[in-house]
Amino acid sequence: MVYFADITINGEILGIEHLIVLLIPLFGRYLFMYAGWRKKLKLLKAKNTVVTQYNAPPDIPPAFFGAIVDNRMSYQDFIATIISMVNRGNLSMSYDSASQEYIIKNEGKPQRGLLEHESYVISIFGKQPTYASSIKNQIDSFMKFNFLLSRDLQNSGYYFFEKNINQMIHTQYYPAAYKRLIMRVVDDPWNIPFFIISVFYPPYAFIWLIIILVYFNRIGLYSMRTKKWEEQWPNLAGYYNYLSVVESDKRSNDLDNHKGDYVVSPHDAYLISAQLQKQWLSVFGNMKEIGAGGSEYNTI
Repeated sequence: MVYFADITINGEILGIEHLIVLLIPLFGRYLFMYAGWRKKLKLLKAKNTVVTQYNAPPDIPPAFFGAIVDNRMSYQDFIATIISMVNRGNLSMSYDSASQEYIIKNEGKPQRGLLEHESYVISIFGKQPTYASSIKNQIDSFMKFNFLLSRDLQNSGYYFFEKNINQMIHTQYYPAAYKRLIMRVVDDPWNIPFFIISVFYPPYAFIWLIIILVYFNRIGLYSMRTKKWEEQWPNLAGYYNYLSVVESDKRSNDLDNHKGDYVVSPHDAYLISAQLQKQWLSVFGNMKEIGAGGSEYNTI
């Protein structure tokens, strides 16, 4: 029986047992790299004094907070920004008891002082009121939001993604990001044996690709952080701790007991971006992020 490909070793067809043997060094390599990343996180926690913060640090919008404590940009950051704009009065949100849906409306207020990703979220909502649950269908809007959030994070000094990010549009940025990921793999001399095996054994290349995607999704934005990220992290970790211990359960109980027309709390947008509040996500279609959920940076 041919398991994967008509490749032979000493006249014997290469089968699943050979694939398993070949994959052991590959898995070992990425487990070693992941262990190194975990060690860096441990050292990061050890060298910083985290003091509980009862309010969000100034000039840190919810999407920034979510990206830093969750180590990735997510749908939650998108929803958190909508709630943040409701708090600031640029958007309004009301409950329609007939449809049992939330309706969001652009209030047309001046947008002075807003970041690009915040202004973009407001622009999504035109003159006509929009049902909150329909937002999950706007995949391109979400992709563009992530791009603008990346640009705002870089321009604010927390990460470095692309040298020419300010001259890009989102359809240019994502191919460049994937190219950067590929080059990181190609430039690593440790990967040469894996490349050689992949040329002669395509199933191996496919499994390697899956491992790469899982690995880089797991380490997220960490490798692109800057010194400013390091300086701000203890404050954000302190606020995250407060949210997870106090506000998360408190607000969940408030929202569960307040049927229908929820009242927005100043902490809600940050709870959403840190994946600590499920009620608002259900309002916006219950899309969920696959990732660390902030737990990588929990200092408790």
